Order: sequence, then C-alpha cells, then structure tokens
Amino acid sequence: PRSVAAEAYRFAAASLELQMRAQGAKVVMVVSSTLGHGKSTSLINTALASARQGHSVLVIDCDFGNQDSSNLLRGESPHPPPGFTDVVEVGRPLETSIQRIQLGNGVSMGLLSRGRLPSIAADTLRSPGARELFASVGNTYDLVFVDAPPLLQVAYASTVAAYADTLVVVVKHGTSAKELEELTARLDLIGTPIAGYIYNKSPIRAQMTATGGSMKDILGDGLVSIASGGREDSPRR
Repeated sequence: PRSVAAEAYRFAAASLELQMRAQGAKVVMVVSSTLGHGKSTSLINTALASARQGHSVLVIDCDFGNQDSSNLLRGESPHPPPGFTDVVEVGRPLETSIQRIQLGNGVSMGLLSRGRLPSIAADTLRSPGARELFASVGNTYDLVFVDAPPLLQVAYASTVAAYADTLVVVVKHGTSAKELEELTARLDLIGTPIAGYIYNKSPIRAQMTATGGSMKDILGDGLVSIASGGREDSPRR
C-alpha cells in the first residue's frame, strides 16, 4: 500500500467514484483492446482501493476463458466454487454464489467468478438470466466491477459491455494509434458511456517517487528515487 502504484490506484478509485456518482452509475466494466494492457490487474487494484475507501464492492469475472481477476483475488483452484453460471443456468441464489474476499482490518469485497457449470460463454452471457443479474446487482452494492475479455479479440465482450452503466478503458503505454482507432470504433458501436481511462505501464515521473513533503505520508522514508532514469510501471488516471 505504500507505493507509487498503490497511490495511483487510490487516485483512480476516487476519480471513478466521482464520475460514476455524476452519471448515476453502479456497474462499471473495465475494458481493453487486446491482451497485455493490464486490464484485470487494473480492475482488481481499483476495486481494492474502492473497498478500502469504505464502499461495498463486487467483482464479476465474465472472462470465462482466463478468470484472471478471480485468480488474482483467491488464487487458482482446480475445483471452482459456484458462480455466474450457477446463478444464470440453474437459478442458484446470487448471495450464496458470491465469495467474500477478506482484505484485512475488517474490510472485504465480493467476487462472483465463472462458476462450476460448463457453458458456452456467449450463450450464457446473452441469456435473459444474465441481463437480470446485471440489472439487479447495483441494488445491493455501491460499486460493481466487471471483467471480460479484450473487446477486439472476443465477440461476447461487447455483449457484457452493453450491460454496464459505464466503462473504464485501460490503455498501455506505447499502444499504436491504429489499435486505439479500432477500439474507439467498437466503443462507439456499443454505446455505453465512458467514465475515463487508465494509462498503464508508463514510465514513472521522478517527482512521483520523492519521499519528502506531501509524499512522505504516502511512501514513507527510505524509498530509492529513480530520478536518475530508472523505469517502473505505474497507472495514471
């Protein structure tokens, strides 16, 4: 928690809260164009920061192929717990399908992973049950973070994006203009409002690592400055 990256995610969480409040939004999907942008890592860290700021938070992992968000939160498991498919396909109660992830100091967040039932992701996510689930979760949680595959690589990601109230786009440093143009065209087609973007995997600016002044309370003492030209990964709002 005492790092430049952690502070950047706290900034992202606070900014997202303000934007979603202005939009009247509860369900946010974090999207990227292709693999490798850090979408799931950014989603989880922003969700953790939101939960630690006192919000009731649920993560829904709709990337049925990877389940990266679920694995980051609970670890990989050969025997997956009940989840999304159990709720949608057989009507299992939502509250009994959500795992509680303990974050320490009495703070926790919810996780709804893929589930135990085998399914064709596109069919499950286009079903009336899926629409009903997304329409109802905002009544129970302050913020619902949704993960799904990259928009330009997996077709059903667009289906999930249409269920969200708003989107956050993760763009890694050095992404080509052509890829961003294709992503913009897909987002325009989906039509879900965009709350903002996270610019990820960028070189850290030297002033962000200074341990004196205002940053001393955040980073503590003893952090080695990289003002001489070192590089680290950090998200930016």
